[in-house]
Amino acid sequence: MEKLKEIAKVLEQIGFPARPTKNQLLLYKEVICKTVALHKSPNVLVLGATPELRDLCIEHNCKTTAISPGKMALQTMTYMMKYKNHPDNISIENNWSNMLISDKIHDLVLTDMALTGNPCEKHEPIIKEVHRVLKPGGFFFLRSFDMLEHDTKPELEDLLTKWRKKEITAGDFLYLSVKVSLDENHNISQAKNFELFKKYYFEGKFTTEEVKHIKPYASEGTMSCPHRKDMIKLFSTFFEDVSIRFAKDPVIKSVEQDALYFMRKPKT
Repeated sequence: MEKLKEIAKVLEQIGFPARPTKNQLLLYKEVICKTVALHKSPNVLVLGATPELRDLCIEHNCKTTAISPGKMALQTMTYMMKYKNHPDNISIENNWSNMLISDKIHDLVLTDMALTGNPCEKHEPIIKEVHRVLKPGGFFFLRSFDMLEHDTKPELEDLLTKWRKKEITAGDFLYLSVKVSLDENHNISQAKNFELFKKYYFEGKFTTEEVKHIKPYASEGTMSCPHRKDMIKLFSTFFEDVSIRFAKDPVIKSVEQDALYFMRKPKT
């Protein structure tokens, strides 16, 4: 329990882009309310363990199941929840591309950055599984970190300069800087990025305060940042009515670059 408290204390200080903003959560809430209007007490599946999403679901009388491949992350995020002890709050340690749950049992599937947190080649297997567990006519809503056609891989030096000139916020810097190691397959090595950040720090280019901002976002994982048109094409293979929603933020401008995709499983 002490270990969970220690990790939770760190995670509570982490905001966008690792966790959704208040305005993005309002869009999630809209989808949850739409589902509740159609089903008295819907079954909702959350890929990942984002506490804000799970609390929102339970607040709206949803039977909520969270699935995450990481036991520690699942336990920590559950500990951070307002309704962690609620009887409708269920958590399962499982792989998203091979979920050990029955077909067609969920009215809504939500996720915050589950696809982004996996390399692009894993996207289709995950989406197939979402399609399998959704009831006909069920909704799928997610936030994705992706690129527009005109986006280019940024230079860390340029981002650092803009941050120090206050042309971009710390949140904008973190959002954009993970694209530094973007490869031709649109995968991003967080480990490579952090090695570069450490090199900058030891060369005196980063201050201790700047490293403090960046460090919580580093890991050994691989993120993905595909083009938006590729995401729409992939989703449209399995779902219908694929559309994009956007949130706004008065401070963090890069919030507007995040796409929140909404789609529905065909009824037949």
